[in-house]
Amino acid sequence: MKLLNIAIDIESIEECEKRLRDKSLQELCENFKLGYENILSTFAFPIAVASHSMQRMYEFEYRLKAATELKTRITDDSKEFKDLVNKHRLKDRKKGRGINEASKMLKNMGKELSFLDETINQITLNSLVNSWTIFESIMKDTWIHLLNSDPKRFLSQKKHS
Repeated sequence: MKLLNIAIDIESIEECEKRLRDKSLQELCENFKLGYENILSTFAFPIAVASHSMQRMYEFEYRLKAATELKTRITDDSKEFKDLVNKHRLKDRKKGRGINEASKMLKNMGKELSFLDETINQITLNSLVNSWTIFESIMKDTWIHLLNSDPKRFLSQKKHS
């Protein structure tokens, strides 16, 4: 099973949290939100690493181009060198090079290295299970809180014969 287009609406959770008046329920909601934020971080990690690596590679490329054009070292610290590096950086941004490139790189690597695609899919599936666990936990904790705070409202007093 492959999961695509997963959406977790943190803003709705935050909106719900703002309406809660009970301190315990607010804490439960905050823990719920933090759990989902951790899961989102897990989703984003492979793309973030690829993006960072590519940015470092691009920075080296910009410095190399500038050094070649100015016939100097890539460690040059002059204003002219820095301006030329910036010029190359801006040109790439206009082309849309960046996070999209990292995402494309991961997709291509997944085609070439089948285990990578499977690994990312397993991370996604594990995150789905963790999401359900967080949901069950918050519902259980909420129910316990409600029963403890107002048992008459939630428990029937009828006797069954």
